[in-house]
Amino acid sequence: MAELTPEILEFHKKRTDAHIAGVNYFAGLVGARFPDHDADKSAAPLLEPYALKNYANYHPDFPWTDSDEAAFDRARRAHHAAAAHHPESYAAATDMPDDRITEMLCDWSAANKEQLLIRNVREYIDVADFFAREALPEHRFSAGQSRLIVSLMADMVSRFDEGKFLSIWEGIGGQRPAPGPIRTPSPFQAIW
Repeated sequence: MAELTPEILEFHKKRTDAHIAGVNYFAGLVGARFPDHDADKSAAPLLEPYALKNYANYHPDFPWTDSDEAAFDRARRAHHAAAAHHPESYAAATDMPDDRITEMLCDWSAANKEQLLIRNVREYIDVADFFAREALPEHRFSAGQSRLIVSLMADMVSRFDEGKFLSIWEGIGGQRPAPGPIRTPSPFQAIW
């Protein structure tokens, strides 16, 4: 595994703080707040693999090995299994309460906008694309949960201010890769 340096730890803290602020930016758009979001990523055993992955995502020349990826994948699975805003922490996604679904969607929205606007990663054109192609088939949310998710997406879209979101990320270092190709819009494109 790569060495965890003070520079990497400082970057991880700044990036994670920006992500949490992004989650809470989206939460504020729908009248919610999640101050303890992702708190487990600041302590062992998740700290080291998440810090290294965050640094590698923004520093393409950072030596990232298969061993590093495996350690991160274990940490990601542990986080998803323990954090109530991830469907993997429930026996079935249909067991998720509405407040955790709201936090989950705020998390997805912050991550998606970080990828699109900060990192220039175009894996999913929007949160609706991720929901339609990945989350809904994998987690089998109920019809009521799906309606809530679509309603929250619509509320967030109508209130989203790109400048305010970007201001959260000021001072985050690293190298931004060139924009990737934009995928074909999802059926929910009109929402996001």
